[in-house]
Amino acid sequence: MREDGKIDYVELAGTELAATKRFYGQAFGWRFTDSGPTYAAFDESGLDGGFQADPAKVSAAPLVVADAAASESACAPPSLPPAPGAMRRRRLASAR
Repeated sequence: MREDGKIDYVELAGTELAATKRFYGQAFGWRFTDSGPTYAAFDESGLDGGFQADPAKVSAAPLVVADAAASESACAPPSLPPAPGAMRRRRLASAR
């Protein structure tokens, strides 16, 4: 069941799709639904998600999708603190 503010879906790299499905199926009992030759989705495993095997579509990090109420505030990018040392670099640059 989707809940506002909760992680809804996780996509992971699975370059060897058959071996990936075999491992997670044997280790955790996961079941898969293939969506073409390079993608396998899983559900009923505590969290819905999928494995992407297409090298052109695989990201360097997992893709995490969180459910959010449709509002402007939910779609606004997060306000992040400055990177470590960023304020010091700004002060040094302005002093020159």
